[in-house]
Amino acid sequence: MLPYDKASDRTTLEYYHGPAVVINERTACFPPTFINTSIQWDTGERTGTNGLYLNATFAVENQTDFLGKELSKPVQVYCKLYNIWNDTKTSTNWPTALCNELAMVEVSSKSVTMNPLSGWSYGFRYVTLVNSGEVLNGHFDSGMGSAIPPDLQKELDNLTYRTDGPWTLAQTANGTEVFNATMCFISQNLPHKFNFTMTGKAVASEPTFLTELSSLTVLRNDTGVLRQLGVGISPGNTTGRGTLNLEVHSGPDLWMELDGEVSIQSAYLELWVTLVEFSTLGGWSLAGNIVFNDLTTTVIWATHPEHAAMFQKILHETGNPALALQAVMFRVYQMLYYEWLPIFEPTHEVTTINAQNVVVPQQWTGFIISIAILIMHFILTALTLVLFAKRTQSSLLGNAWQAVSQLVSPETQGIIPAAGSEGMKDRQVEALARSAGRNREVYALASGVDNGRIELCVR
Repeated sequence: MLPYDKASDRTTLEYYHGPAVVINERTACFPPTFINTSIQWDTGERTGTNGLYLNATFAVENQTDFLGKELSKPVQVYCKLYNIWNDTKTSTNWPTALCNELAMVEVSSKSVTMNPLSGWSYGFRYVTLVNSGEVLNGHFDSGMGSAIPPDLQKELDNLTYRTDGPWTLAQTANGTEVFNATMCFISQNLPHKFNFTMTGKAVASEPTFLTELSSLTVLRNDTGVLRQLGVGISPGNTTGRGTLNLEVHSGPDLWMELDGEVSIQSAYLELWVTLVEFSTLGGWSLAGNIVFNDLTTTVIWATHPEHAAMFQKILHETGNPALALQAVMFRVYQMLYYEWLPIFEPTHEVTTINAQNVVVPQQWTGFIISIAILIMHFILTALTLVLFAKRTQSSLLGNAWQAVSQLVSPETQGIIPAAGSEGMKDRQVEALARSAGRNREVYALASGVDNGRIELCVR
């Protein structure tokens, strides 16, 4: 993330050397092992919104070395599931819910998977992604204005599970898929400051939104955001992605020492609440333009359509929930960074190079004509100056008395003394010349007949 609040400063940057914050964002998803599971209809007494809710206890097994002991313990979630949505034949979005708990989990800052840049652990916290199966798709009673729960309670009491990559699929006894879930761990480090160098090419503009903000749901075909995040393009192709190459030199300048455990945990919790704010429904909707069954659910459950569109597009293109969730979390990091950037005014000496667009001729014809005109103009101007200097016998330049003397001649003797002695104004002199019949005469500087002096003479 570039420390500039103006888009023009970011898009034209081609070289940066100096200090700034660096985020090493990591996300990993694993298939959870379910211990207790129940899917129940909540009338809204507990959460304020009726619907199907997942009440489950599960854990990720055999990942203690990666996650640490605290995050390997069983966790319990209670979150809203999709139970009514558009026909899957007309909607490509998955009915995905993000479940999270505002739990006081102690995030390990050492002794687990380490961030090579800072020497701290990644500081993982977990969320759960749950896709509802078609069997959970209920009905909407337009007359009563409420959702009708699916009549599947008996089938949902005895679920079986199998894993498929990072997903755990829950099925009924006859093999009908009820939901699939994955448990994702997100690094939520507070960024440290490093000295680094970035090099690359300027870009025409920053990526545009994936959604039409006027309707909040219509997807565009623009994939600039996805390319920037390395989706659909080689991650090493920084030019194609519109990013800069990063080379970290030294650091980090830690925001706190590791022995300040209490302050670190407090800061981690505050950042987590900011990134994945707690919801009374136990999570958030990542389904985008899938229709909700009531206005309350739309307001308090739906994420911004841009986040949902990014998640859905990446999940459809890659099938990787970790990559899709990482992109959303990184975008939220960016939002926080640039929202808070004007508040802070750190001063550092850095070296930067920015590109500047200029107009360059593509053909020689116009260039040659322009240069020829300039050369001709210079020659004519120089010739005029030379002729003026050599052939001018009398010039008014820099000689005020000579200018006055040229006004006195036999042709003007009748007017100048009268105008000077009586203090006439311009209009009075004009009337005097008219009365003497001299107002139509044309005067020019010429040599006098009698004395050869340069003076005003009548043509």
